[in-house]
Amino acid sequence: MPCTVKNNSNSDLTQIVGMTNEFYPYAKKQMGFDKDAVVVFESDLENASNPLGKTAFYEPSSRSITVYVDGRHPKDIMRSLSHELVHHTQNCNGKFENLGATEEGYAQKDPYLRKMEEDAYRRGNLIFRDWENQKNLKENKKMKTSKEELINLVEKILGDKQELEEQELEEQELEEKVENPGPYSGGERQKKGVDTDGDGVPDGADEEPEDGSVQEEQKVEQEPLKEWWDSSIYNKLLKEYTKR
Repeated sequence: MPCTVKNNSNSDLTQIVGMTNEFYPYAKKQMGFDKDAVVVFESDLENASNPLGKTAFYEPSSRSITVYVDGRHPKDIMRSLSHELVHHTQNCNGKFENLGATEEGYAQKDPYLRKMEEDAYRRGNLIFRDWENQKNLKENKKMKTSKEELINLVEKILGDKQELEEQELEEQELEEKVENPGPYSGGERQKKGVDTDGDGVPDGADEEPEDGSVQEEQKVEQEPLKEWWDSSIYNKLLKEYTKR
């Protein structure tokens, strides 16, 4: 469950608050604390103007983490939060009991507090880094899936377009065949140059086009018929004179 987050700054921390709510359950599981903390994002311009000013601190009595946000990168703010959550874990484990107020330089003067500070630096950075990598892997996988889905969609659209174009081409060719059937399309007997009306002339051979012209394709088709007709006349004459 998300932790309690308070934004006491005048900055829009929507992104950072969102990351805090994502990171907090992961940190709680990895660090193992059993009491929830309160996270306060604070603004302090005087502190921000100091190059060695405070970045964050933890109050054991109220289980409150305060993180300064002025002029800081969101990732740096999240590292500070992770660091202080380790101190919160130490507090939940009773390691802050019987400790007095901490002074400036406590991590250098007190061996016990130094070990706890080392723990906070080590675990805080590592746990945040692990969460960061895990989040990046999920985002990359999501982007890869979206990219594959987009490629599949484009391929489907192109495939449908090609299929539609082929179908339109087939329909166009069929329409052209119906509108322009070509010479000798009236049946097999006429196509083969058969004399069906008994006038001794193949069907269509004695018919003149209405415009008085012969198309090129008809000329090509009629040449074999002309040879056949000439051959027939020759045979008839040959037979006639042979009888005499």
